[in-house]
Amino acid sequence: MSKKEICLVGVLALIGIFGNIASGNLIAQWEFEGDANDSVNGFVGTLMGDANIINDPQRGWVLSLDGTGDYVYVDDNDLLDVGTGDWSIWAWVKTSDVAEHREVVWKGNSSTGLTWYDLRLDRDGFVRSYLDDGVSAKYGKSDDSADDNTWHHIAVTFDRDVGAQAFIDGRPNGSLYDISGASGDVSNSNPFTIGRRESSADQYFNGLIDDIHIFSDVCVPDLLNLWKAYDPVPVDGANDVNVDVVLGWSPGFTAGFHDIYFGANFNDVNDANTIIDPCNVYMGRQNLNDLDYDPCGILDVATSYYWRVDEVNGTDIWKGDMWELMVVDPNADYDISGEIDYNDLRIFQYYWLTGKPDEF
Repeated sequence: MSKKEICLVGVLALIGIFGNIASGNLIAQWEFEGDANDSVNGFVGTLMGDANIINDPQRGWVLSLDGTGDYVYVDDNDLLDVGTGDWSIWAWVKTSDVAEHREVVWKGNSSTGLTWYDLRLDRDGFVRSYLDDGVSAKYGKSDDSADDNTWHHIAVTFDRDVGAQAFIDGRPNGSLYDISGASGDVSNSNPFTIGRRESSADQYFNGLIDDIHIFSDVCVPDLLNLWKAYDPVPVDGANDVNVDVVLGWSPGFTAGFHDIYFGANFNDVNDANTIIDPCNVYMGRQNLNDLDYDPCGILDVATSYYWRVDEVNGTDIWKGDMWELMVVDPNADYDISGEIDYNDLRIFQYYWLTGKPDEF
């Protein structure tokens, strides 16, 4: 069994211990695609201090914080309170500065008798997350650090009946910590902050943060999906794609190269690999930072095409998802409506297939 298969089976085995894998009850997600707002329930995030959203060459748009007064402020909302239930937090982080505890997310007040929860990198660079119900504070912690100035996916799951478990890059890291002493309600009226401990000014995050997920249940990171290409451009299923389209995607976490497959038949593209490719849908291997592919010259209008990007690292290859697009003629207003829309595409498809445009 390959190293990749061992890792995947190990994570799948956690279903019986920790619950869902990447299919939990998502209540908030900060993707930082141009702003600091949540994309699930619309929680508005305000950039404070010199906090900025920058274009990172590996992850695209990310939150940039300098560790001195920068953070994102989000008003209190009951949905962001974990209450007496289970919960999980995921985030991508990149930092080399953990001279102090560096908060990734925080909600609450750490004064004696008050409630809070968080996700942070501690002074040793370990992933650490606390739950304090005002009576007892319990935490989960990793054994390894994530402060080497490279991107890491960090996460923690809190199962009130089982314990707290930290993850780094999709794998469980550290022991399963007993949290049975903190069974109370963690709800509070404090704001939710990203990159700052709201009640302590010396725990600002210094580095980059991306794609924060908050779940109201136990949701284990999906190891396989961290390694796959994602965010296709155009989006999967796009039915209004121009003939001069250039395809794009975001790279998997450990990608070193990208294998590109493209063709007009789903099975041809899905089944091909770099060795077995009878229909010539393998378009070649691209370097890590070459995140686009131009199929110029091989596209026909009113035709569906399929494509995928396999991520390559040494001898490991992570097969990508299948993505579909429909090409249209950008200059065709077939129903003479004054604008080019999906109905024009339907007319053109029917004519192209049957040669009977008058019946439409």
